[in-house]
Amino acid sequence: MVAASSRCEIEDYKSWMFGLNASRPQLLHMMIRIRDVKAALRFYVDGLGMRLLGRFEVEARRVTAIFVGFEVGSTAVELAHYWDKKEPYSHGSSYSHLAVGVPELDVALARLVDVGAEVTIRPTILVAGMPRVAFVKDPDGYMVQLIQTRNG
Repeated sequence: MVAASSRCEIEDYKSWMFGLNASRPQLLHMMIRIRDVKAALRFYVDGLGMRLLGRFEVEARRVTAIFVGFEVGSTAVELAHYWDKKEPYSHGSSYSHLAVGVPELDVALARLVDVGAEVTIRPTILVAGMPRVAFVKDPDGYMVQLIQTRNG
């Protein structure tokens, strides 16, 4: 079984995880909330055969973000463990967002606003050293995170 304290299987996981320097939009990862890290890793890594690809803490949000997938560079699943959550998630709250990498965040956001998307979080940097992100709602109210993939 994969140890819950493992940091990362690859040296530079941020480059693929956030789609940095990609020239076109791409599906990066989807996130689900989990209560038990060991059980989740047992299912996704030991059961499904995914690899532990990356892991980091977001102290301001009191969450551990664990990324698993079948190979480096492909779409991943983010397993989010909120430190203070004790009770089970309902199915309605277990979905968080889809993440889509876009080379030009402001251009993509403007296009979405033009077709009626509701912006819920304007472009910002959530974690120091990471790319800018924004969140919008789709017509059914599902959250979609846009991540700036091109620097400069």
